[in-house]
Amino acid sequence: AITDTFGFHADVFVMPLEKLHRAIAASPFAKAQDDPKSLHLIFLETANQTLDHNQMAQHLIPGQAYHLDGDVMYLYAPDGISSCPLATKLDRFVTGSMTARNLRSAQMIAELATRVGP
Repeated sequence: AITDTFGFHADVFVMPLEKLHRAIAASPFAKAQDDPKSLHLIFLETANQTLDHNQMAQHLIPGQAYHLDGDVMYLYAPDGISSCPLATKLDRFVTGSMTARNLRSAQMIAELATRVGP
């Protein structure tokens, strides 16, 4: 439908609300609670996607970190995502589709979806 309507292909991620709640709660970067825009939740198409961890680590600057938990990768960039070399090159190191939201956006989506209900 997206291709027919807008003329381009886009992968669409649909997930149960409980999965979003779990991903938010499982954040390994407690410091991000004070600045939720510093943490990005990157939802991978599958937990079996190939990641080039050696190359990824080379594109982090001091203070930045990432953590993989199944099909969710957490990317912590306390000085902003635009200053994170890994964020701009992530599609080189991750095979398959992915979508990302900062922690604050993920929290707001979860809050709205909870209020709307099934």
